[in-house]
Amino acid sequence: MLKNLDGITGLIAHELIHFEQNVEGKNTLLKQSLVEGGADFIGEFISGNISIPYRSNMGRPILIDCSKNLYPF
Repeated sequence: MLKNLDGITGLIAHELIHFEQNVEGKNTLLKQSLVEGGADFIGEFISGNISIPYRSNMGRPILIDCSKNLYPF
């Protein structure tokens, strides 16, 4: 939730991408991930702002954990 108008251009760009997406088929986790990820990526690309700031670091702990398992040194 936005508490002020900081970052509003990123959010508007993200939602604009959703408006343009024509997604059909069964609702699956992969489909939702690609829809949201695509809107995040393109929205950030065209606006230069992170569309949903709290999501930008959500995967970091998982990435660090996976990296430790792949490269245990």
